[in-house]
Amino acid sequence: MKKKSKMLFMMVLLWMWILMAFNYTRADYGMYIQLYQKYSTSSILYDAEILFQLLCRFGGILKFDYKTFYALYSILPILISGLAIKKTTKNVSIVAACFLIFPFAIDAAQMRHFLAVSLVTYGATFILVSDKKIDMIKFIICNLIAIGFHYSSAFFLLLIFAKKLNETTIKRLLKVLLVVEVLMISSNKVIPLLGDLIPIRKLNAYFVSSRWRIELVDVFVVSFFQIMIFPIIYFAKHIYNVNCKETSDPNYENNIRILNTVIKFDYIMLFLLPAYFYNMELMRIFRGTLLLNYIGISIAFYHKNIKNNVLVFGDIVGCSLIYCYFLIIHTGTIGTTILDLLKRNTLIG
Repeated sequence: MKKKSKMLFMMVLLWMWILMAFNYTRADYGMYIQLYQKYSTSSILYDAEILFQLLCRFGGILKFDYKTFYALYSILPILISGLAIKKTTKNVSIVAACFLIFPFAIDAAQMRHFLAVSLVTYGATFILVSDKKIDMIKFIICNLIAIGFHYSSAFFLLLIFAKKLNETTIKRLLKVLLVVEVLMISSNKVIPLLGDLIPIRKLNAYFVSSRWRIELVDVFVVSFFQIMIFPIIYFAKHIYNVNCKETSDPNYENNIRILNTVIKFDYIMLFLLPAYFYNMELMRIFRGTLLLNYIGISIAFYHKNIKNNVLVFGDIVGCSLIYCYFLIIHTGTIGTTILDLLKRNTLIG
């Protein structure tokens, strides 16, 4: 890792922490204060994520007020995400910068999900380049810990599915899934039935209650970015393969494994796009895949054998900024969350 890149990487992580730890008016802030006050003094409740409760309880034992607890808590997801980036790519500052552009602002507002996704991403680093059973166990352990902070992390166990099956098989299975998905969404009878079969109260509410349905504009901007990011990483793999397959790059096999697994998981998320209108957890899960996508793109486009990487990075940043522009100008909840994070920080004024 170059010295300048390492320094920039550390500065980006520090800036993330400042933005997250010293913002007291962001979305869900009041809700998390109530949760902390509740969990820091009560016994364990088994209808909510247990590890988050334990962390709040530990903060209560140490007599932390919520602001102190939140500032210290904010270090964890940022540090774990940074370790995952450092472990998988040499272009750490590029990945951190892209993550800062999006989806960091949203993740910062959803602190349980942010920590869960960072744990899943770090766990994924074990299986992206290895077929050893011990690394598979490490990934599963990281995932189980993540579920203790947000249950939607269980979805990322499909990374094992994406790694093991070839691309053609996944496409065939997902075509069947897409047909079933469209039938479910178009039927007012099937969706409540499916919701009733799921024992988790909150997940059931997503299916049967219109209060949890997502604003159309929020779904649009998330879908827009997802559709834009997929051809970029798909193109990245092709460019990397053409330019580096016949070279003496010692990391070629590992890098191709990373790109293949991320792309196959992206296929799964693309086929789930129609369901975004009904379940906000799927949008959160997609955001959780972005760091892996940025890592894959950085591996492919920033190799020494590939020219014009500055132009390619310009395209990536351009797409991200266009997306952020949509987020900021619309009246949906995502845009409000980003603006609150940028404008209302007690440390920077």
